[in-house]
Amino acid sequence: MADKHPVQNPSGSHARRPPLAHDLTHLAQVGEVLARRYRDDVGPYRRFMPALDRIAEAE
Repeated sequence: MADKHPVQNPSGSHARRPPLAHDLTHLAQVGEVLARRYRDDVGPYRRFMPALDRIAEAE
């Protein structure tokens, strides 16, 4: 009997990785949206905070 590839038959931690990566992407998007609110408040330090200028892309 041949072993099945984890991608074809996900189990255990392999089954949770795609949803986890998807959720982490959403958390990053939320962080970027919230950070955008403070773009003008950080003054000259904005150049050290590239996240303030990122645009969260929808999936």
